[in-house]
Amino acid sequence: AGELATNWNSRIDPEHREATLIYNRAVIQIYRGNYSGAAYDLYQHLNDFKAIEYKVGARVYLCRALWRSEQFEFLEDNLHAFTQFIYRNKEYFGERIQKYRKFSGYLSRITTIRLGVENKVPRKMKKLLNEMDANGHTQMFRFLVKELKQFADVKGS
Repeated sequence: AGELATNWNSRIDPEHREATLIYNRAVIQIYRGNYSGAAYDLYQHLNDFKAIEYKVGARVYLCRALWRSEQFEFLEDNLHAFTQFIYRNKEYFGERIQKYRKFSGYLSRITTIRLGVENKVPRKMKKLLNEMDANGHTQMFRFLVKELKQFADVKGS
């Protein structure tokens, strides 16, 4: 992360520099397996991201970091905020809005299973995951869907 800041600092617009470095540091932490650290950084700075792409990416990365660090209660709260974010930014999501809404709903449902509120993954949820996996999304989005599919297979109905 320090190398990133040193090498790219002068190339990043000063208005977006701090948020960009925070975002990329969190991504590096996720890839290194430091999910709690990434979740903390992303959550602390969610409102600092100006570009909508960073706002969406940060929320998806935050979901993954919370899932991987097994902070399911915090994840559940974050999913409510993510759903509101999706509705407030309909124009950005366009035709992808249904997929993000379904994704948020599915992750919320899976989280209740992880919390022990439910004990099975419904078949229609597995079908949704297969549909989502088949459509093009960002790498992180696809990776999280893949992890959820693996969990669904274990806890399937």
